[in-house]
Amino acid sequence: MDQTNCTEEKLEQTEAVVEQTAEAPVEQTVSGPVMLAPQDFELLKTGFKAYYDALLRLIKNTKDKDVTISKITRELQKYREGFAKSLKKPIALSLLSFLEDNKKTLRELEDYAKDRDNVLKYLDYLLSDLESVLELYDIRCEEDGSFTIKLSPVKDAEVVAIPEVELVELPEPEGVEYADGNATADTLLEYLKQGQARVETLIQNNAALDANLTAYTAVASLVDRTNADAVLMPIYRKLVALYKGVARTIEEVKELITDENFAQVYRDVLEFTVESCSDLLTFMDVTVLDELNDEFDSKTCKILKVLPTEDAALDKKIAARHTSAYLLEGALIYPAKVSVYKLQ
Repeated sequence: MDQTNCTEEKLEQTEAVVEQTAEAPVEQTVSGPVMLAPQDFELLKTGFKAYYDALLRLIKNTKDKDVTISKITRELQKYREGFAKSLKKPIALSLLSFLEDNKKTLRELEDYAKDRDNVLKYLDYLLSDLESVLELYDIRCEEDGSFTIKLSPVKDAEVVAIPEVELVELPEPEGVEYADGNATADTLLEYLKQGQARVETLIQNNAALDANLTAYTAVASLVDRTNADAVLMPIYRKLVALYKGVARTIEEVKELITDENFAQVYRDVLEFTVESCSDLLTFMDVTVLDELNDEFDSKTCKILKVLPTEDAALDKKIAARHTSAYLLEGALIYPAKVSVYKLQ
């Protein structure tokens, strides 16, 4: 067969293939959703719901853990910022007001000690004011003469043993290996269940961590109460001793007051009270701020009265000091009360 005949035969064969291809139906690409059988859909829906429910529980558990950690952090911060000082400050302020009231009475004794009956009345007021200080902290004198604080006897602070916290072992979550499988709803659901198992393990880890944090919170609370007693109970005992000393002194001098010595007796009681109160404040680490000058300083002084002046040199100068300024552990807690000149 020559070359021409071969070429013609190949052309005929090619044309036949083309004609067959043209006549064959064209396969269309389906772009719509692939439908699942109802039972497969239900399986997947149930699996996804369980999986995400577990995730939500994990998130909530983690948030609860963060709240617990935040609480413990605040407790620790309280100790760093001066736990003892925060306990002593309100008592110190109450005693400073009581102290300054008595110092004022001493300075203005003539206005109070006008006669014997007046002095007897003000002695009762003095004791009543001191009782009010005790009542602020639920310290009460019982009928038998004993003192209670929040209905418990005022006694030495007890040393409480701090229990050890037993750590809960936290299991490590195992990894998940997805094996090759058929592309079916069952296979996909199995993968979801494996992922859910990992989530549940993490949830258990957080639950164990929360158990540890709860235990630490309980210990922190116990330490809080123990330290509070250790700080406050000695102060309460001295506060009771102050009250007993003032009450005993007043009871004794009432038998001795006459129309001739009432002023001096009142002075003696006031001086005793001021000295005893000052000793208690010193025990509480309260000191007087001596570094005050004639210039008004809003950081250390509080204005009680403004006095007009036409002298520019006196503007904002302190005209009179009515109280001292006091520090607790080096920090100002009671500013000096003053009268200040103001240029008109």
